[in-house]
Amino acid sequence: MLHLGKSSRHQSAAGFTLPSILIVTGALLILAVGILLVTNIERSTARSVVDRQRAELAALAGLEEVKSIFNQETANDEFIILQSALEVPISEGRIPNAHLFLARGKTAGDAFTFRYVPLFSSLSLPATTPTLAAPKIEELVGINDKHWLDFTTVPYTDKVRAAWLPVTDENDLTVARYAYWVEDLQGRLDPEISGNLDGDGKSHLREPYPFLAPGLDDPTTGASGQIATNQVALYAIDPEANETDQKHLAKTLINNRKLLISPDSLLAAADIAPPLSRDNTGRLLDLKAREVE
Repeated sequence: MLHLGKSSRHQSAAGFTLPSILIVTGALLILAVGILLVTNIERSTARSVVDRQRAELAALAGLEEVKSIFNQETANDEFIILQSALEVPISEGRIPNAHLFLARGKTAGDAFTFRYVPLFSSLSLPATTPTLAAPKIEELVGINDKHWLDFTTVPYTDKVRAAWLPVTDENDLTVARYAYWVEDLQGRLDPEISGNLDGDGKSHLREPYPFLAPGLDDPTTGASGQIATNQVALYAIDPEANETDQKHLAKTLINNRKLLISPDSLLAAADIAPPLSRDNTGRLLDLKAREVE
């Protein structure tokens, strides 16, 4: 009887140990899986932060390069801006988009040469020429689409092309890359500062001659004391408007300036109702919407 009791207690202890081991093993497995998941999330987060920082540094590198070009090449007025277009369009039927070059002349004895600085990222500089002529774009951005980037600027023009420029680390390994293209905004109105409703009946108010030129703002100058740049006639984009009647379009843009947070928000701020139909060249069919864009 005593022998059987000891055997029973031993079997009971053995039966209790196995489930305990399984429970502890399961808990450790769950803990290990949780640690792996957390580690993977932290690794992904760290990688995202690093990638974002690299992207920001690459963007800053592009901006600094453009800034350096303008600081160096436009220190005086002995330059001219030329534009060129791709010989083979990227998208058929679109209006060619301008690629700009800054050109400067140089004399050497009796000879006269022109050198060109692309205002878009390129893998090389154009050759100097004895006569002024816009260089070809294709030979500056590489030989295939691994070397360049094609991207859309505005819907109604063809894409632009710019070369990828690498950002390398101390081991000369590429960690990021960037591309840039300088847009010519000359002749376009800035809706955030153009136009006003300061005249009688919310009409456009213009300082009498001689008023300040845009960019020479002085609120203390002039009969009304208004900033000079807002005298640019925003109503000019509406073919039905005039100086005394700005119509709905200009007034809406002025009143909705708080909505102008991106180029795509301009049509919404102008109260252009969708759908925005376009022709086969990408231009909006509605003439007012086209002028706003």
